[in-house]
This record gives sequence, structure tokens and C-alpha cells, in this order.
Amino acid sequence: MLGTELLKLSRTLHGARDLGAMMQCVRAACQKITRYDRVYVMVAAPDKRSIEVIGYILPDTDVVRTRVAAIALDKDPFLQQFFTLSEPKIIPDMRLDPLADQKQVEIFGSRTLITIPMLNGDDKLGPLSIATFSDQGVILPTDVEMDFFKQVGSLVAVVIARFRAEKAREELEAKLLATQKLEALGRLAGEVAHDFNNLLLIIRGNTELAADELHGHAAMPFIEMIRDATIRASGLSRQLLAFSKGQVLTPRVLNLNPLVENCLKLVRDLVPKSITIQKILTPHNVMISADSGQLEQVIMNLVINARDAVAEDGRIVIETQLVFTDEEFIANETNVSPGRYALLTVTDNGHGMDMETQRKIFEPFFSTKPADKGTGLGLAVVQGIISQHHGYIQVYSELNMGTTFKVYLPICEQRAPEVGSKLPARPDDLHGTETILVVDDQEHVKTTVSTVLTRAGYHVHTAGDVRTALAILEKANIDVLLTDIVMPGANGLSLADSATALYPKLQILLMTGYAPSHFREVTWAHITKPFTPTELLLQIKALLNKNIA
Repeated sequence: MLGTELLKLSRTLHGARDLGAMMQCVRAACQKITRYDRVYVMVAAPDKRSIEVIGYILPDTDVVRTRVAAIALDKDPFLQQFFTLSEPKIIPDMRLDPLADQKQVEIFGSRTLITIPMLNGDDKLGPLSIATFSDQGVILPTDVEMDFFKQVGSLVAVVIARFRAEKAREELEAKLLATQKLEALGRLAGEVAHDFNNLLLIIRGNTELAADELHGHAAMPFIEMIRDATIRASGLSRQLLAFSKGQVLTPRVLNLNPLVENCLKLVRDLVPKSITIQKILTPHNVMISADSGQLEQVIMNLVINARDAVAEDGRIVIETQLVFTDEEFIANETNVSPGRYALLTVTDNGHGMDMETQRKIFEPFFSTKPADKGTGLGLAVVQGIISQHHGYIQVYSELNMGTTFKVYLPICEQRAPEVGSKLPARPDDLHGTETILVVDDQEHVKTTVSTVLTRAGYHVHTAGDVRTALAILEKANIDVLLTDIVMPGANGLSLADSATALYPKLQILLMTGYAPSHFREVTWAHITKPFTPTELLLQIKALLNKNIA
């Protein structure tokens, strides 16, 4: 009879829709074969700090759910023992057990407890628990009943492992789909930003040129409005590029601690004085390879996000640490390797977020703020920058309990280069007489850039593609090659490689409004569109002075 009932139960559990339905089947089998009718499963949550009780046969289900929600598994030695068992354990009378919380025993009227470890290979899923309460009194199991419970525990373990595997697969598929959507949106955003930056360069450059001609003219207020609008539009374009990971990085070895301190000096003016900002920086050097400007944007975005979440007398804590992450810790992260990381943590005591908000928080254009308070790109930008630095970001939050963002960046074993105390002096004269080759497939971009350079005294040649540029380089004595990166056919990097191979003394300056993934870390000097005439002339002069030196 025992074998027949186990076979029936196995077939029934195979078709169970969920764990609740599974436990109803288990209860029915236990009532038929044994003297026990109260059975439940305890499984640990993924964080290993809380538990879930599955089974609808306890005396008061609502009370159980409320009390289970308050259980801290990592602080309860009585419960912890059941998640480490390899063999069944019987507690004849809970009232006599030294580890049991006697207040809870009295509330529930607990008596006998039988726990069967559910094992899936080496993974201990938790105990199948068979219990009696005050209405039944103490009932010790027979050998036949224990054998039955062991068999049921094995069947239930298989079902739980199957449900977990299915859930993990569904979550992975959902995450993959979300990643593919974000990558597609990122590519679109990057391509839009590329064209947008070309237009902004034309508008901004010609606005500056017009302003030089119209000093004191009645049209100057209108020119200033155009200039301000292009500056704001440039900021939006930079956010799109950061989200799409379409920026050219200039990584260098640096210590994260001084970067955080310098950034906090800048951000302090953006946070009301009534809000406390506390920094807790590790005394150790935190060496990383990073683009300092991009990381400053990460820190500022996270601090401003915290500012908007806290009350007027709120608190923001910025912390740095050196940590080691193992395979288990990064199991839910993609494209991340275990190892040593710099950990940057930004914590606030604001209103917090529910789980649904946390799932969407890094989506572009998602925001909990009013429509006029932000673009919804801030955290999407942060995630894009961190991903580009081969790191990852995690969020922890509870409603009315605050929020913590944790940014992990790979440690760099190299030492930071010595940095002089003085920055290079800005040249007084931005004019020159050298010869510059401007290469861009956009006609108006070439015209605008050429006009700026010509007005500064430079001799300018232009080309719309790589083949034409190489032909000009062969005929003319060019001092600086100023080329866009993304062009139809051969790109600006291949042109720079070919040109310097032929002409080693040639200076290279790359222009970019968007860089696909394989262009993002370059050794050539580069300038990001849309740039101003002054910014361009400063870069050109710096290159030429370097050549002279």
C-alpha cells in the first residue's frame, strides 16, 4: 500500500501547478497513510536571511504569515539547524526543547515536530515539517511513518527544485528580453545622438561665429537664447550617449577616494545645507582604471537622486571600500567576473522604493519625479557608464526606510601616474598658420569647422571620405588630421592608423558624436561633438604645441 500511494503521489506532484497545490496533495497523502495531517515546507529566501512557509494546514494561516514575515533566519538558531540537516530530526515535545522560542510554542500550541531534510544534490532546500499541536498532543512517529515521510521529502525536493529551475529560467528569459530591448533602444539613442550632435555642432558653431560679428547688435539677445538652448540640448545628448554607452572613454589609473572628495565639493552646492552629507572613505588606496569625468557624473547623479528622495533634514552617506566578490555573489549579474572590486556606496534615509519601482529604476525615461523635474535618464545614464567601465550597480530599498546604491568597479593593480600640481597654461593666442585636413561626411559640419579654423589663420583642406583624405595627405603637407570617427565605408580610426603609418609626425584629433562599442577606448586625442570654436582651437593648439615640444 505504501509503495502504491507514493507512486500516486509522485504522479500527482508531477502535474502540480504551484507549491501550494503540491502541499495540498502531500497533506492528503499524509492523512491517508499516517496519523499526521499537518505538513508544511520551509524554504530559505534567496538572501538566506528570511524564510517562506508553504502549506495551508496550520491552525491559523494568517497569524503564521505575519509571524514568518518577521523572522530573521540568520538570527534564529532554532530555525537555522533545520537548514543544515542531512538526516531527519524529531523533537518529541517542543515545550521541552531548549532552543525553541517558548512564547511561540505557547501561541501555536506546538507539540511534536518532525523535520525531513529536502536535498537536491548538495543543495539543502529546507525541511519538510510534520507537526502536531495541542489538539492532538505528542505523537511519536513509527518506523513506517518515518519511511513514508523520507520518501515524501525526496519527492517534494524534486518538485521544489523543478519549480526553482523554471522560475530561474523565466527570470533569465525576462532579463535577457529586457537587455535586448535596452540594447536596441541604446543603439537607436546612440544613432539619434550622432545625428543630433552634428546638427548641434552646426548650430552652436555658427551661433558663436555670428556672435563674434554682432557685438552690440540688437540681435544679440536672440543669439544668446540660441546659444543657451544648444548648451541644454548638448547636455541631453550627452545623457543619451551615456545611456547608449556610445561615448569615447579616456581611461586612466586613478584613486577613487580623491575623485569622490573632489566631486562632493562640487555637489555640495546642489544639496540644501539642511541635508547632511557624510563620507566614509576607506584608508586604503582604491585604484581603478576609469574616465574621471564619467565617474564624476555617476557620483553626482546618485547624490542628486538621493537629495530628491530625502526630507529637508535628511542624510546622505557616501562610502568607499575594497571588496572581493565570488561566483555566488555575482550569479545574477551578466558579463561580470569574480574578483577584487572598488565599492562605491551612496545611501539615503529617504522615502525608499517598492519592488516594482526597483525593477524599473534603470529603465530609460522611467521616473518617479514630476514630469518637469527630470528626463528619467539619470539612473539609466549611471548604469550605462558603469557597464562601460566593466562594473555593475545594485540597488537596495524599502518603503520609508531609504535606498542604497552600490557601484562595483574592477580594481586596477597599477599605480596612478604622478600628477603635477599645476595644470597646463591656456595659450593666450589660439591662432595659427599650420595646415589642417578636416574629414567629415556631413557637408555643413565640414563648412562650420573649416570656417572656425580659417578665421583663426589655419590653412584648411576638406574631405568627405577616407579615400579622398588619403589622396590629399599624399599631395599636401598636413600638420593635423581632424577626422570624424563614424563615417560611411571606412571609419576615422582606420584613416588615423593609415595616415600615421605613412606620416609618423602627423597629429591626430578625432571628432565624435557617437562611438560604436569597438571604438570607445582610443589612444588618439579626441573632441566630443558638439564643441565650441574655442574648445576646438584649444585642442588644435595643444596638439601643435605638443609636436613642437
